[in-house]
Amino acid sequence: MVRLHNAMLTDSERQLILNCSRQEMPPDLTLQTSHILRDPLRWERVLESAWQHGVASLLYRNLKPFAEESLVPSEIQRKLLQLYHRTAYQNLHLLNALEAVLERFSQAGLKVMILKGAALARLIYRHLALRPFVDLDLLIQKQDFPKAREVLLQSGYRVLPGLLSERLCWQYHFNLPFAKRDKVTAHVELHWSITDQFKGYTIDIDGLWARACAAGSSYREALVLSPEDLITHLSLHLDMHGYVNQAVTGQGNELRFIFDPISENRLIWFTDLYEFIGHHRRSIDWPSVVERSKKAGTDGSIASTLTLLNILFGPVVDPHVLNQFDPPRSTAVKRALLKWLMNGLADPDAAGSSGRSYFQRKLLPKRREVQFRLIRLMDLWEYTFPPFELFQKRGYVDRRSLLVLLYLAHVLETFCRFIGVSAQLLFCVLKRSVGNFLVRSPQ
Repeated sequence: MVRLHNAMLTDSERQLILNCSRQEMPPDLTLQTSHILRDPLRWERVLESAWQHGVASLLYRNLKPFAEESLVPSEIQRKLLQLYHRTAYQNLHLLNALEAVLERFSQAGLKVMILKGAALARLIYRHLALRPFVDLDLLIQKQDFPKAREVLLQSGYRVLPGLLSERLCWQYHFNLPFAKRDKVTAHVELHWSITDQFKGYTIDIDGLWARACAAGSSYREALVLSPEDLITHLSLHLDMHGYVNQAVTGQGNELRFIFDPISENRLIWFTDLYEFIGHHRRSIDWPSVVERSKKAGTDGSIASTLTLLNILFGPVVDPHVLNQFDPPRSTAVKRALLKWLMNGLADPDAAGSSGRSYFQRKLLPKRREVQFRLIRLMDLWEYTFPPFELFQKRGYVDRRSLLVLLYLAHVLETFCRFIGVSAQLLFCVLKRSVGNFLVRSPQ
């Protein structure tokens, strides 16, 4: 699909995409959507935004009845159908690749959990094409990583090059990416945790494995996270990518910000939570979600994501449940960054080409290949200098004088580790640069 510039959507265009970002539209949204479709719409921008947010197939599904009433241009309906089939084709090949990997892991006696899109596509969504995904996220037990890595290499996968070496990924990150070229390139992210240490969370990984559920007959002996743990994981994933979501929550401009590409949010991640919570509404043990989040220090992140979910999709989570979480923790750094970003959220057609505008629109979103990007730097800052109240909860001592000493020791230790990581990172970059230079040099 041809990528358009990141032009702002109108309020009606945003609302149209949001209304269609679910498997079934309730009657009130159906009526509202009918009215929106009678207004002038910039359809190419609507399609581009829906594709970027992973909801183009849902848009196609929900607009079909309106197409029969001639409220959707036939050319737009044709393009949506093409995107729907494109997603189905890609998902089918990725699921075939997943089944092959799971079979090899089963033969090797490895336990594996399927995370995020690949699990939700079959467990929650009614049709294969409704939930696009581009990689296969698999969680293995940490002690099994060397064996799982070898199985993938023997299956034709290769480790993807990145800024970090495998050793640094193992020490400081939480997954390692692999790829295998076929009709559709299969990307596998092999996880041994669900967050990295610089978030400062204390996730009970053993508890995740103990509470895991069978993924179903389609996935052999593979497992999936329990409903409560899956809500936690999806919420943390959204909070990590939406790097200032905690700062924007409660500001009144959440919808506008979430739709802007610079926010790094994707609507399909909120749809996952909406559909999953709706599917398991009667069986979710919310007190356990709250209790575990407080122990792990994830309550602010989860509260922010679930609050944004309610803003987007209505009362998905009972406000009484939300009130049991600690409120989102918005640091001064994130509040300042949000203010700066929101000042620049204007249509590029009228915004000019200032240096700040160029940085906001071109450089900031390009962070996938750079581990120590803006998000990582903010995580590192907050990990090094956590709010004292938060550190007090983790300090395991009551005396303030001891807590101050522990805090200072934590800062010093983090600085030392950062210097060590920086040295290793610099060595990796130099080694790779020298290797590329020798390859390109004439013999």
